[in-house]
Amino acid sequence: RKELYAKFGRLHRDVESGSYKAIAEELDRDLRNPVVESDPGLKIRALAVKGIIDLNLNTAAAQDDFSQMATLAKSIGDRKWESRASGELGIIAGVNGDVGTAAFALMKAINTAGSLNDIAGQINFSTWLANGMTVHGMADRAIPLLDKAMNLVSKEPDAGFPVQLYIAKVRALVALRENGGETREAE
Repeated sequence: RKELYAKFGRLHRDVESGSYKAIAEELDRDLRNPVVESDPGLKIRALAVKGIIDLNLNTAAAQDDFSQMATLAKSIGDRKWESRASGELGIIAGVNGDVGTAAFALMKAINTAGSLNDIAGQINFSTWLANGMTVHGMADRAIPLLDKAMNLVSKEPDAGFPVQLYIAKVRALVALRENGGETREAE
């Protein structure tokens, strides 16, 4: 049980640097493991990693992963993972073109993460929301959100180097410069 918790934590950390296919196959096997099937916390962590992979490969599968995760988290009263699942479902809404639902879900996930002291969740969802804001001409509003997330990094010993956060900041600064410091209203 402890080994599986550690494994899912490591996979979550390293998912972007490995083979999606190999990790997904391993997670599919793990999700059928009776130890994982009987432990909602373990299953949530496996679904979280699988959802990240599926978000990159198959948004319908990711939606299923994160919906299962939300249901499990709610059933055991785990507000942190329930909030993370809702935020991920918001990301999927954005990928599918529902910008309003995405923005609302991400703002809610950021606020809930803050109230739960889930710094990693705040950083992750702030990065996604800021990227969406930049894409939709609101780089000037994205930059303060990114700055706040960058300040949180120093409070999270396990944050490592948040590459996606820095990419989002560069993207927002470039967009702001390209627009001469001006932004357009969101459509």
